[in-house]
Amino acid sequence: MEIAARLLLQPSGHFKYELAYGPLDETAEGTWDVQGSAVFLTTVPGFKSPHFSVAGDQLNPYGILSITGGPMMKGAPLRVYLIYGPNEPGEMVEVDADGDVPLPGNRLPTAFIPVIPGYPIILKPILLKGPRIIGTIGNPATTGHNITLGFDPSGGKADFRLAAGDGVLIMTRPELQLMLDFKRDTSHFLE
Repeated sequence: MEIAARLLLQPSGHFKYELAYGPLDETAEGTWDVQGSAVFLTTVPGFKSPHFSVAGDQLNPYGILSITGGPMMKGAPLRVYLIYGPNEPGEMVEVDADGDVPLPGNRLPTAFIPVIPGYPIILKPILLKGPRIIGTIGNPATTGHNITLGFDPSGGKADFRLAAGDGVLIMTRPELQLMLDFKRDTSHFLE
């Protein structure tokens, strides 16, 4: 997967950071400080994790689950992890091009977790409210959901600690399985 990253430490104590890693784009601005052999970056405003929001939730009379909106990407459809009762195993399914979610065994889940391919953030479950009655085309029910999602990547704001070593600053990102080495670029300085 392609990676591009940039870190600008300004003499004023402010920094700017950017990372593009597959479908994930992060940016951060804030203050930096040296403590021992480490550089600490503190974003301003503080960290806010990426999240989905429900922009709309309408009952579907046929007991189906349909999800639209969010970061649907061409060639990489949204997948969702369906959550059922406390003693029932969940399952991963792929949302089709029309937004319809296959419901194995005609079971309507109580919640779902959107999963974006290549996006390493674990998101919180979205609860499906209302009665859980499955209907059919000839026998409509009052459940099922037509969900419209919104997605706030939050700019990927986060706080980081960088280790200094051999003329580079090293940022370890275990949640992304990355280690970034930032080397000083002096090509833009005038002598």
